[in-house]
Amino acid sequence: MSIVFWFLLFVISVKDLKDNKIPNILLLLMLAYECLRLISSKGDLMSALLGGLIFFMFSFVLYLLRALSPGDVKLLGVIGFHAGFGNLVDMTLCIAIFSGIVAIFYLAYNLSFLGITNLSIIFTQPSLLKGSNSNYNKSQVGRYTDKLTMPFAPCVLLGAAAYSLFY
Repeated sequence: MSIVFWFLLFVISVKDLKDNKIPNILLLLMLAYECLRLISSKGDLMSALLGGLIFFMFSFVLYLLRALSPGDVKLLGVIGFHAGFGNLVDMTLCIAIFSGIVAIFYLAYNLSFLGITNLSIIFTQPSLLKGSNSNYNKSQVGRYTDKLTMPFAPCVLLGAAAYSLFY
């Protein structure tokens, strides 16, 4: 993976952390770069297309279940294109592991933001987590106004980094 790929993925992660949005222009730049990389290195274009399509479709199902946002779906499509068909299982495993780790820390942060020290209370009163997102903006209307949200692009960045280190 090149510095361009990592730079774009880092910028996407920071933007997602800051605004809970992933700009389409950055995703298009990342996809264009990956296409140029594949063409110049005579890589397996079919494997990349199949990987991107499978990751996109899988994440689109998660979007329909309201587990992912539209930007996350598109980001995973680009990551699947980058990884290629043969590497999807390993990439999925790395992203899932880091998503779980980040989710635990993000939940702990939001619980401390609410001043909750007894974890059993979240099981008896799960409504406490509604709107506890520290990035919550009272004027923001839409999908995230009353839900605990976690930016997913940083998890993808960490998972892709782990994948490139271990596989």
